[in-house]
Amino acid sequence: MKILLIGNTGFIGNRLYGSLKEDFDVTGINSKVLDITNKDLLKDFLQENLYDLIILSAASKDVEKLEQEPEYAYKINTQPVETLVENTRSRIIFISTDYVFEGTKGYYKDSDKTSPATVYGKTKQQAEEILLNSKNPSSIIRTSAVIGKGSLFFDWLLKSLKEESTLEMFEDSYFTPTSVKFLCEIIKQVIQDNNAPKIIHACGEKRLSRFELAKVIREQINSDCKIIPVKNKYKDYSLVQSEYVQNLQKKSFEQYLKEELNDV
Repeated sequence: MKILLIGNTGFIGNRLYGSLKEDFDVTGINSKVLDITNKDLLKDFLQENLYDLIILSAASKDVEKLEQEPEYAYKINTQPVETLVENTRSRIIFISTDYVFEGTKGYYKDSDKTSPATVYGKTKQQAEEILLNSKNPSSIIRTSAVIGKGSLFFDWLLKSLKEESTLEMFEDSYFTPTSVKFLCEIIKQVIQDNNAPKIIHACGEKRLSRFELAKVIREQINSDCKIIPVKNKYKDYSLVQSEYVQNLQKKSFEQYLKEELNDV
């Protein structure tokens, strides 16, 4: 099986590429190799190179920028999926997001109706709908707050806990943090399963606030940093793991987190 990974230099894509190379014939490309926002270039590439499976990890999650530049948001997050389904019958795995929900009630199931409140979420939702209505066999993997060595938030939080005496963290902003190692394991399983569900919530098993996550990491690294809870505009983007994922999870979030910290 020949696999194309689009976006192999982003945080998730880079870690996934390294993991896939252990077991699969995988080609990784990025914006330096191919501008996927250029429909003609992507079309030509797909016609010249045939793959059994295409994984689309490339995207922009700069929520603030995307709100200001909706046309760019569409070109980077939605349009490439349109081009893929128009020019290939390959199986597609699409990395989506918790932001396809509005972030008010949390505990979103994979069967819940999407209702994005941001341009980022809307463009990801549009991409999902294109795949769901296409003839391509596909799986949409929604994940949340993916953390590990190399992710900006994780690296910043770890550095702050080690170097600062106090740290303020939001106590009313919720998500389901996901170990990038765990996410890679799930994706590898989906690759090998032609009967995998269309929509999969591949995330950690725990709903945490940023304040609570900071406390978990502080305990793991034996930091003396005092973490101060502060208020923000309430948001709850937490996902409920798909049953498919629950049946595959072998270790707890804390165990995966410990492995990430050991790699730092």
